[in-house]
Amino acid sequence: MNSNRNHALGMAVICLGASIAPLDFSVNIAFPAMTQAFSLDTQGIRWVAICYMLSYGGLMLLFGSIGDRVGHLKIFRWGLMLGALAFLLCAVAPSFRLLLVGRVIQGVATALTVSCAPALVLRLFADHRRTWALSRFGAYFALAAAIAPVMGGLMTGLMGWPGVYWFRIPLIVFAWFSLRYVNLSEHDDETRQRHDVNFSAWSVLSQVASQNNNFLWINISSFVVQWSVFTVPLLVPYFCVQQLGWTYLQCGLLLGLWASGTVAGSFLAPRFTQATKVELVAYLSAWITSLSVCSIALWSQDASILLIGGSLLSCGLGLGVYQVAYADLVVAALPRSSRGVAGSLTQVTRTIGVIVGAFTWLWIFSQLLPETKSDGHDSPQAFMLGFRAVFLISPAFAVAFLAISALKPGLWFKEEAAS
Repeated sequence: MNSNRNHALGMAVICLGASIAPLDFSVNIAFPAMTQAFSLDTQGIRWVAICYMLSYGGLMLLFGSIGDRVGHLKIFRWGLMLGALAFLLCAVAPSFRLLLVGRVIQGVATALTVSCAPALVLRLFADHRRTWALSRFGAYFALAAAIAPVMGGLMTGLMGWPGVYWFRIPLIVFAWFSLRYVNLSEHDDETRQRHDVNFSAWSVLSQVASQNNNFLWINISSFVVQWSVFTVPLLVPYFCVQQLGWTYLQCGLLLGLWASGTVAGSFLAPRFTQATKVELVAYLSAWITSLSVCSIALWSQDASILLIGGSLLSCGLGLGVYQVAYADLVVAALPRSSRGVAGSLTQVTRTIGVIVGAFTWLWIFSQLLPETKSDGHDSPQAFMLGFRAVFLISPAFAVAFLAISALKPGLWFKEEAAS
């Protein structure tokens, strides 16, 4: 009973600390407010995401590999402490440049924390419960993402854009203090006692890729799906505020519906993987996600709330199932001594997709805005032209990849090994 309580407490504390990453979706809601506060154009705001994601994504594998060597819990603690400092710096930044400096530091803190969080969760449970543990971690991760836009809208309305940073400081400090009550030290001792010659993350990944022809394709699929789906948190806030005239809180509630679908998908994923092969679950859920993104191109100022909500809910549902299935495939492919690298890799592919998406989709969007008002705001007609184009082009790339990858033997439609 005490062991069960420790596992539940450990899962809660680790997920609360790891929420440093998904709670950053609150910042997307504040994009219009930041754009106005710092007198930016639509493309300028992308640096808020890019500076964070570059430092976050660029360091994940390194910190995951270091966690495999020196202990995941130690790296996790360092990330929490640095994260509290980073949020404070962002909240009080008097200029856009200093805000970006704070975002870089926040990215380092997130990389430290999230790189080792999945490994810590997996060490709480037996290996036969791996998919269950990953689904619960993914669900809590998605739950934080669902809460984030609501909190972002609420805090932006109450405190302006700095509010999206202030509210996370007490959460991360509480997680840091709570770690002392979680019995995880023995798991880190086991990690340090494993002496694997392949300490380098790239050495481990290269070895696995050379032995598994489908490993690279599986990870490319994550990049493609995340690249396509990042159009949702990137452009939907602008649609809500500029086209529908909604408040930041209303916009946050709408994006919360999308993230709620991801929570549901994460919880449901183990049922699907028990019924059929995990590769097929990943493939079909990627299709659902891509087609749901495409349906957003049907939105207009007169679109029904059922269409808008249905698009986001189905997109989130497919994404939640896909992320758990993909994480399960990656963890199963890598050795147990490289759980830090495995957990980091699942976040790196997502992060690269987001970074590339921030560049490409805003660039495409801006290229399709030939008309602007005298005050610099996009005209409604020009906005909808770019908006619809982006939500047609982004899923088109994902659909093309999924169709081509279906031709690769054993990737998604895996055959049973011959006896």
